[in-house]
Amino acid sequence: SGGGGAFGFPTGALTASTASEYFTIFDTTDDALGRGRTIPFADVANVAADSRCISAPDVVGGKLAFTYHHGAIVTQTRRFIAVGKSLVTHYPARTKTYYVGNTAGACANTTGALSNGQVEFHTLNSTAGFAYSLKTPDVTNIRAVLYHAGNGTFTNTEMSTATNVTDYFTLDDGQRDNTYEYSRLVVKKGASTVVSPTGRLLVIFDWCKHEGRGYATVDSYLSGDNVAKGMTYDDIPAYTSPKFGHAANLRDTLDFRPTLSNKEYANGDTLMVFASSNTDSNTSYTDVNGEPYLIPVSDDIWTGDYAYYLSRIARVSIFPDGTIEVNEGQPDVSPTIPVVEPS
Repeated sequence: SGGGGAFGFPTGALTASTASEYFTIFDTTDDALGRGRTIPFADVANVAADSRCISAPDVVGGKLAFTYHHGAIVTQTRRFIAVGKSLVTHYPARTKTYYVGNTAGACANTTGALSNGQVEFHTLNSTAGFAYSLKTPDVTNIRAVLYHAGNGTFTNTEMSTATNVTDYFTLDDGQRDNTYEYSRLVVKKGASTVVSPTGRLLVIFDWCKHEGRGYATVDSYLSGDNVAKGMTYDDIPAYTSPKFGHAANLRDTLDFRPTLSNKEYANGDTLMVFASSNTDSNTSYTDVNGEPYLIPVSDDIWTGDYAYYLSRIARVSIFPDGTIEVNEGQPDVSPTIPVVEPS
């Protein structure tokens, strides 16, 4: 629908061809990296041991119901991502609001925890490889991981006396080939020599809140507010696919990947203090306002306008009398050195 209007989906029982036109379903159960496997629709279920399919798709009350067939597994809980397809136009690029972690005061036990880039953990696990869920996608930097041996919530006093244990952890920023998942703090070897299960961890981090249903570009990062907070062109991260090993700098990319919602955390509805074992998670991929993202259909046509800077070469000449002359070449995809006429 034009102008960024609402989606229009069919209702009732659907044939496989109609369902394929409007929906794509991924099974991500066996894929820890979150890439997912596309499951085809079928009017007649094929249950061979090496195949999977979906039959009996039915849309009622805005919900898609279906039967999943997996020939090799009779009963197992599965995890799916369903993507609806429709024609949309004139959607603006996604914005990313940059939040800088607050290292001056303890905020995890307040409704402003995520706007201050803080989450706190108790009942700790210091086993190498264990991952703490930060309940937040698109974490770009860990400013500090602080530890205090008591079991009370961090206060400003604990922040000033806590042990900095940042070097015992690494950041998994949550980026995957197809999605932004919650970022994680992963324990390194040796943490158990410092971190006790009865203590507390305060994690302070920088992150980007996604708003808008479109794609992210270089401009999503470099808003006036973000730049005022210290975001620079060089700070825009790169992403390396764990599946293909291909690296892409996000400042040179149209990034359509949907983000796992943390709306209830970002809006301050939940205090950011958790047991290390807490795996609570939103299950929807929506922006901070609860709106689903728009993703281009594979092998279909996407059109858009873009602008970019052309390179140019300048020749600087220094003459015996000390004068300096600059001759600027012409901007071009393949610029040439300007010719200087002999004088």
